[in-house]
Amino acid sequence: QCTGTATVLQSARSFALVIGNNATIRHKLHIQQMAEYRGVQTISQNSPTRFGMLYYMMCDMLRSKEAIRGMLLDSAWELLTNEHTQAATWSDVMVSERYWTGLKHVKALILPIMEAITALEADMPKLSSVYPVWLSLLRHSKTWASDASVPPSLKTGVVEAFERRFSKHQHPSWYAAHALDPAFATVENGQWSLAASTMLANTDIILPLVSRLGGGTLDAAQAELTSLTLTGVPPCLASHMPRLAARVAGKDGSQAMSDISLRRGWWKLMGKQGFPILAAAAQRMLACHVTTASAERNWSAWGRTYVPLRSSLKVSTAEKLIYIKANKGGAKSVHEDWEVFLTTIREEDAEGEEEEVVLV
Repeated sequence: QCTGTATVLQSARSFALVIGNNATIRHKLHIQQMAEYRGVQTISQNSPTRFGMLYYMMCDMLRSKEAIRGMLLDSAWELLTNEHTQAATWSDVMVSERYWTGLKHVKALILPIMEAITALEADMPKLSSVYPVWLSLLRHSKTWASDASVPPSLKTGVVEAFERRFSKHQHPSWYAAHALDPAFATVENGQWSLAASTMLANTDIILPLVSRLGGGTLDAAQAELTSLTLTGVPPCLASHMPRLAARVAGKDGSQAMSDISLRRGWWKLMGKQGFPILAAAAQRMLACHVTTASAERNWSAWGRTYVPLRSSLKVSTAEKLIYIKANKGGAKSVHEDWEVFLTTIREEDAEGEEEEVVLV
């Protein structure tokens, strides 16, 4: 649907596939790379995600730009293309500087898409993260399209494609989960509030879902939402917001949010402060995963564990192995070393028994 961008992507993918499958052309490129860089550089063909494959493919091609152009301009290239009709079209396209400029711009367009897919297909993605990720992508597409250095032919249909995809897949739960997640709370003049802009702009979308999940009427849910929007977080719980909204930098440069059990536990406390409907709805939505990636990884782990050489493995032993694998290096929260920052409370459950809530 985006003709200019699609042409660049298709030619890059075609080039990478031919280089990977045709030993003669690949050998010719390696010779050219040795002459240009004194070393061989591979062209990626595989990646965990489709956009990841396209991105790394374009990075490799740009890194080998001079070698690729040298190969196409070589006098022996015409003889090589007799073996592959698709390769014959590259001489007219990839020799020009215009093509490589377009490739660089399309790579810049794709990078945030790849990062968004990675973020939402992580081991434990949460529903509240979807809306901000999509907002970031929409802003990125508009910023990219407004760049004067990007050729007009590449811009055609790009912003519209992003907006069309967003409109097709958006769901009320995106807005509701984001609005009620304390990890996205903001502070102004010392007053903490949840994602007020999301609440105010999408109240009509959020209310029916919140009232249904919270087990209350529409009017009661609206009263709680209005009160929370106008007054902000109750003072008795506001002191804990900096830690709930904090981001902790990981070794890979990622930003880890506070543990989901802390954010759900905070809402359990909010339920005692006059927001029972919002609290019930928030606890349910904050527990929702975005994709089935975790379940699929679990099935893959089982498949790698139950192999012919382990045909007599007990189910109980396999469960322990899978548990260790799933939690190795990632089970501990980035907040586990914090002191207990929310006071232990006791509340009566529906059957009159006491339940202790400890948030650490």
